[in-house]
Amino acid sequence: MDSTALFTLSHGVYIAGTQTGGRVLDAVSQVEDGTAPILAVSFMARGETVRAVREHGRFTLSVLGQDADPWILANFGFQSSAKADKWGAFPHEEWLGFPVLQDSLARVLLEVEEERVYPNHVLTLCRVVDAEKVRAGEPMTYGYYQSDVKRAAQAAFRAHLN
Repeated sequence: MDSTALFTLSHGVYIAGTQTGGRVLDAVSQVEDGTAPILAVSFMARGETVRAVREHGRFTLSVLGQDADPWILANFGFQSSAKADKWGAFPHEEWLGFPVLQDSLARVLLEVEEERVYPNHVLTLCRVVDAEKVRAGEPMTYGYYQSDVKRAAQAAFRAHLN
């Protein structure tokens, strides 16, 4: 199987915010609209972020723009919230009790309604509690991340380790 074919699926890159940390997410999709929108959100099955989401039942999404600093992706994607203060590295604020990046394009507060566990991921169906557009810009897609940002994020993380 050519797994790079999956890089062409159009979805964005986000930072999930919990009260104890955060994580890069790339598997978010709106599956219901209207007065009670529902998003499907996938998390890695093991880790601090999914534990915090299960504990609190809520989390935020910060929608990243194409102009996001690659270090944001490295910081939230390549290390554990149990070992690093991920939010301390970037301007952020508390919004409705959860952290969000100040420079995001939009922010969304989600409440988990259902969960399904797979070997490597946990799929959640989440009700949108609130959402707010913060600024204009082009959202970062997963394809854009793979082609234009991933190497810079990896380099930023290697530089952080040195």
